[in-house]
Amino acid sequence: MKMLTVKQVAKISGVSVRALHHYDEIGLLKPARIGRNRYRYYGDDELLRLQQILLHRELDIPLERIRSSMIRSSTSAGHWSSSGTSSPGKRGATPNWSGRSTARSPV
Repeated sequence: MKMLTVKQVAKISGVSVRALHHYDEIGLLKPARIGRNRYRYYGDDELLRLQQILLHRELDIPLERIRSSMIRSSTSAGHWSSSGTSSPGKRGATPNWSGRSTARSPV
């Protein structure tokens, strides 16, 4: 698994470095690891979590509510896996970090 720095994640996601630091501070998005150089490093699981956060932010859901709902969902059996599969019944375009559309036709 390739690890990305906070700057790289900011660039591909459109979220500022400061916002990513804030998400870490409030416990919303913790990095996979912090290097000896104190850089934050993010992996696939963190990118999926960020994708969920951004979806909730797009719906104007406050950060605290996102955090509490994600804590609840991560302890339930129905949380998203890191295998790259989306939740059942989800339709439409799924954001990805490659810049290419992953639009799916409605069923």
